[in-house]
Amino acid sequence: MLFSFTCRGLLLAGTLLLTAGSFSHPVRASGDVPGGTFSPALTCGPPRSDATVRHRLQAYFRSWEGVSYQWGGDSRRGTDCSAFIRGLFKAQFHIRLPRTSTEQKRQGQAVAREALKTGDLVFFRTSATTRHVGVYAGGGMFMHASGSRGVTLSRLDNPYWVAHYEAARRLPLS
Repeated sequence: MLFSFTCRGLLLAGTLLLTAGSFSHPVRASGDVPGGTFSPALTCGPPRSDATVRHRLQAYFRSWEGVSYQWGGDSRRGTDCSAFIRGLFKAQFHIRLPRTSTEQKRQGQAVAREALKTGDLVFFRTSATTRHVGVYAGGGMFMHASGSRGVTLSRLDNPYWVAHYEAARRLPLS
């Protein structure tokens, strides 16, 4: 509980400082503060550890590997890509993602393909109306629920995925 108290304390201190500072330096509509930039987002918790993230991904993957693909499915009897990712992030990181890959693509911050970190969401445009999602597992691999192979690991440099790669997003993992 000490950690929770620390986060609350940081939020309270930040609010008080912003309030006190606003009397002499008004904040412009753009969010700029004289002498610096105001960022309303505060991340509490230990810094992201790729080893910890990788361990959590592997544990979840082992329990789902081989589960067949079923469009609209969200159980071990069959799952689609967005339900698999949604379940993974809820179980391993306590992050609630929206149900569809299109909605999931609106979460987090954009990441360049060259800057991928373990745990980043990767998105593919597989047709004009269809989007596919997976999670980067490190080493050039990503895990996802494949229409042909079920829950599996695939290489990002596979020509099919290279041709259909669309974007990546990073969520605050702890």
